[in-house]
Amino acid sequence: MFKVGVVGAGGRMGQEVCRAVTGAPDMELVAAVDPAHVGDDACGRSIVGEVNALSDLGVEVVVDFTVAAAVRHNVPHYAHQKIHAVVGTTGLSEADLAELRQHFDGSGTNAIVAANFAIGAVLLMHFSRLAAPHMDGVEVIELHHDAKRDAPSGTSLHTARAIEEGRPAPAAPRVPGACACTRCACPDWWPTKR
Repeated sequence: MFKVGVVGAGGRMGQEVCRAVTGAPDMELVAAVDPAHVGDDACGRSIVGEVNALSDLGVEVVVDFTVAAAVRHNVPHYAHQKIHAVVGTTGLSEADLAELRQHFDGSGTNAIVAANFAIGAVLLMHFSRLAAPHMDGVEVIELHHDAKRDAPSGTSLHTARAIEEGRPAPAAPRVPGACACTRCACPDWWPTKR
């Protein structure tokens, strides 16, 4: 049994993670943390306000669904307590991620930061990278509930980054009509040219 702690346990995603952990046959929810919901119930656990004593509660893996400022505060505690971390919080900069790496380097524990856990969103990000070389222009549009704390979301930022990384370096201009292929993505080809 993996002993799991959820930080941000009183929020929408935190509550969902608590339910998922509680329902999993190989996991046990041993800690729920959320300073805004101290004393509330999270799947049978009373929510506490600080991450300082997670290892004392037996936490082996922590799932953090908070906000970027809280992650910056929490990550050193996870690494120091030798707790593996799964961070679903978005809005972290490249500098934040570099600092997170420093805390976990040599700690003997691991951390993963995921822009989104939904398979559809993960596939969207992957396919966006694959499609990027074939598209002249793209627009990333997102829509969320009115209580979303971070905008643009980490998913949209990650998607935009994947598109940017998937684009080839600018090439020399092509000579019109140079490609006779009828199946490639050349700008000179159009179905009517068959």
